[in-house]
Order: sequence, then structure tokens, then C-alpha cells
Amino acid sequence: MKNKRILSMLLVLILVISYIIPIAPVNATTKKLVSWDFEDGTSQSWVLGWGGVFAGTQNDVSYSEDLKTEGNVGALKIELSLASGGWKDGAIKVPLAEGGVDSSTVNKVEFDVYIPNAPEELKSIKPQVAFNDPSWAQGGDGYIGVATLEKVVINNVEYSKKHIEMTLDVAGDGTSKEFIIKLGNDESTYTGAIYLDNIVLGIESIKDSNTDSTSDDNVPTKDSIWNFENIENPLAWSIGWGTGFLGGDKDVSYSEDLKREGNNGSLKVQVKLNLSSWTEANVQAYLMDKDMEINTSKYKKLYYDIYVPNPDSFGNGLKLAEAFNDTWGPIKDWEDVDLKNVEKVTINNVTYGVVHRNIDVQVANVHKKLTLRISSYGSNYTGPRYIDDVRVSPFTDKLSVDILSPNKLEVAN
Repeated sequence: MKNKRILSMLLVLILVISYIIPIAPVNATTKKLVSWDFEDGTSQSWVLGWGGVFAGTQNDVSYSEDLKTEGNVGALKIELSLASGGWKDGAIKVPLAEGGVDSSTVNKVEFDVYIPNAPEELKSIKPQVAFNDPSWAQGGDGYIGVATLEKVVINNVEYSKKHIEMTLDVAGDGTSKEFIIKLGNDESTYTGAIYLDNIVLGIESIKDSNTDSTSDDNVPTKDSIWNFENIENPLAWSIGWGTGFLGGDKDVSYSEDLKREGNNGSLKVQVKLNLSSWTEANVQAYLMDKDMEINTSKYKKLYYDIYVPNPDSFGNGLKLAEAFNDTWGPIKDWEDVDLKNVEKVTINNVTYGVVHRNIDVQVANVHKKLTLRISSYGSNYTGPRYIDDVRVSPFTDKLSVDILSPNKLEVAN
């Protein structure tokens, strides 16, 4: 009897301790990400490493606002001096989180490259990535053929632009304290600057899907994405409401007008905006399945791009707003966009103004649809608007991924 009382007391004590000291879950899901977007007015600790391709000035690697547009403040400027006739390369570097990271777990690298007024003599640049300190771990190789790059105009300067994506398979399992980007060349002559922006390390690429993205209680656990790469189906986007549509059978449709390397399709919205009265055109899509109510309080970010053809001829500007619907939940109220100050790109011989939307989301309750809203102020306009790369995310970073790991990469400052 005495032993039973002792056993009962031990069981009670164990239960009490379990309430006081929670047991850590096994295989907890943790997001892993490192990113540098140069929006804080600094080079975010990127410095010159080594090599023979730099100009040899005190500012070979520096923060710059040459690419400053609406929605983007800074970039990393690198001064190069390239000569053909033999392979040369150089490295820039940045410290990773304190204590380093396991480089074998990082399998995704992305960044944007801008080259101003690229001359014919600049045929290519070959980027490589690696991890270093204490040991070297080579990552991936890339190739930038300059002549075929997308052209964008920023602050009256034409840039050749390339978005680099590398899938990594880094050998070894050691801890690395530095991340390296190498720039190499063996066939070009060029003296001048290039710019890097939106550098991201991640664990896996974003899944192009807007299904199977919630837990059992309809809480979103990963991104909902509409990239309009499927020619057969513009991923269920349709007219919502408004008097600003053109009035045809294809006011909302899949389009290849913006087709180029790395991008097949977009959503084409035919609008008819009126100077003398309020007109708006609202398009929408179900967040998940048609009858699924989503707990949108867990969404943190909304991203999308809108392309305006021949933007300089479009009156005074553009108005954009966003919301969840069914039931109604505003994300961001109408905002004026000055098309004179946005990035300009030329695609298939047409110039477009590109508005990159990056919106904080704080909307409670449950909703079924995402709604994107288009209007104007002081303009008459009849013609297309294009929407692409729509993403609503339960995470706060540009590249959001879930993995099973007890360790988290910290954002480098």
C-alpha cells in the first residue's frame, strides 16, 4: 500500500512538472532564410574579398541608390575592370549569422544583376557562389549572356537585367561563417559598375501552387501563388465587379504579351477608365478551394507586379488597392502610383511601367477570395493592364520556406 502511495505521488509530480516545463516538440518546423535587400541605406556588411576583376578603387563594393525607384531604395554597387584573353575572377563576401551556418542545408540562391548601358564588348559574366571560413565549399555556377538580357530603364539609364537562380548541392557538412559571390570573365572587356540586389539564401524554392496549403483548421501554412505559366488556365482569376472593364468576352484572360525568357504568361485585364467619373476594375480569385474559408489572420505579406504599357502616355497616374472578399476584409486602401517614377522595361518592343507591390497584411477573420483593384485619377484610358507573380504569404520574408530542422538561419545585418 505504501509503495502504491509513493507511485501515485510520483505520477502526480511528473504531471505537474510537465505542465510547468513544456517538452520541446520533435522535428519542429522552422523557417530558414538569409536575405540582403539593401533597403536600410547600407551595404549590409558586404565587402571586397579578393581577385583581379575589380577597378582598384576604395569604393569597389559600396551601397548605392542609383537604382532607387518606388518600392526599391538601394542596391550593392560593384566597380569592375574586365579584360578578355584569359580567365579572371574576383569575390565579394559577407559574414553569415554569428557562429556560422551548416552550408550543406542551403540549396537555393537568388539575386538580381543590373548592368548599366552594357556595351557590345561585354559579352558575358559568370557568377559563382561559395561558402568559406573555416573551409571552402563551392556552390553553383551561373552564366549571364549580356546581349539577350531584359532591358529596364531606371532614372533615365538603361540597364540589362538578369534574375539569377541557382539550385545548390554543397558538399560537406561543415559550418561556414562567410557567403561568397564570385564574378568571372574570360571573353569580355568592360570597365564600369554592375549592381546586385535582392540576394537570398533559402532551403528550397517556392512551390508554384495554390492548393494543399493549409492545416486542418484552414490556417495557411505556405504561400498561395499565381504565376500564370499555364496557357490553358489563368488559375481561376475572373471579373469581380466595377464599371472600369472594357466590356468584352476576354476582359480577364491569360496572355503571352509579356512572354520572355523565364516568364511565359500573365493575367491580362482590359480596362476602360474615365476622367470625368469614378471607375474601377476589380479582379479576384479563390485563395484555395472554392468553398474553403481561410483564416487570413495568419497571412503576413502580399506581393504582385502590375505592368502598364506605354506608361508615359497614361495621364496622371494609377490607383491600386487590395482586399480579401467573401466576406469583405480590406488589405490596403486606394494608393496613388506615379508612373513617371516606376521601373521601365521593354518587352517584345513595348515599353511598360512596372509596379512592384509589397504589402503588409493584417486582416482578421475568415475569407474565401483575394481581390486586386485597379482605378486611376485624372485619366482617360482604354487598354490592357497585366498582372503577374501574385503571392500571398503567411511569412514576412521574400522567400518563405518550411523545413524540418531545429536550427534557424538569422538575417545578416
